[in-house]
Amino acid sequence: MGRISSLPTVCLGMITTNKFGCIDITDDWEKWQRWLNTAKSFRYLPKKDEKAFTARKEQGSKGKASYWYGYRKQGGKLAKCYIGTEQDLTVSHLEASACRLTEKLQTLVKEKVTQKVPVTNDEVEKLQREVEELHKQLQIALGK
Repeated sequence: MGRISSLPTVCLGMITTNKFGCIDITDDWEKWQRWLNTAKSFRYLPKKDEKAFTARKEQGSKGKASYWYGYRKQGGKLAKCYIGTEQDLTVSHLEASACRLTEKLQTLVKEKVTQKVPVTNDEVEKLQREVEELHKQLQIALGK
């Protein structure tokens, strides 16, 4: 079961904020940009079949401009992708970011599956003994 987010959420291109009220990202671009200047993060619920992600503002190096990044966690893996500056946060760009996060997570999952886990001979022998003992217990329980 997922956590309920207390972050402001953009859904169907709309966000409701305490300070600015309801904002349609496309129609109220100036208001959206003002809100982004004060915001630190928000949840984005894509229109497509993609999963939601969190957008976070991060300060650039040496006090330069702020940049937005998208984050999504799945199966213990965290994917991050660059979204851009406030000017880049259009609905279509946020939708594309959701797709990029999906691609990154798929790559991470594939890498995890193909990684070989080193197992020592002692561990293999211990597991074999445990399997043999369980097999014996099963035979006794079945009356064989």
